[in-house]
Amino acid sequence: MENVTSATNSSDQMLYTKLTGDNIGYVYQDIELPKGKTMNGLYFEAEIKMEGYKGNDMLADPVEMFLDVVLSDDSKELGEIWYANIQAHALEGSGLVGVPGTHQSTGTRAIIQLGDGYHRIKDNLYAKALDSLSGVNPEDVRKITLSCVMYTRSKYAKAEIYLDKVKLYYAK
Repeated sequence: MENVTSATNSSDQMLYTKLTGDNIGYVYQDIELPKGKTMNGLYFEAEIKMEGYKGNDMLADPVEMFLDVVLSDDSKELGEIWYANIQAHALEGSGLVGVPGTHQSTGTRAIIQLGDGYHRIKDNLYAKALDSLSGVNPEDVRKITLSCVMYTRSKYAKAEIYLDKVKLYYAK
């Protein structure tokens, strides 16, 4: 993991993470909501580039990487939003026993599949929680954790994330 100069502004710094081989990696930051504030009107913005390569083995497990926005109260995780690049296994859907399936959204996890490449994210987190996380009351959220998470499961696999211009702010 390293900071590199932003491609869009030479005075900015971006987070660059790279993972190779059979590995798991993540970096995170916790952000407490201001005292007396809820998620109402809270926006999240970021620019992200994700690239994954599972290697030349067709049957290798896929590379998974995502920017995870975790919503917590004072004591536990309530739900999460994944801005993801999750590759499907070559045999997914074949009916063969033991073939891993792709993660699915649930009442406490919303998965927004972005795929390889550059993406600009701008979301109203309160609205996203109301629309996509039926198991989460956004009024209970007191902390946001932002995480870059990567899984590579073969010795030839590679995952890279460039994260830039991250903002968490209240609309005026």
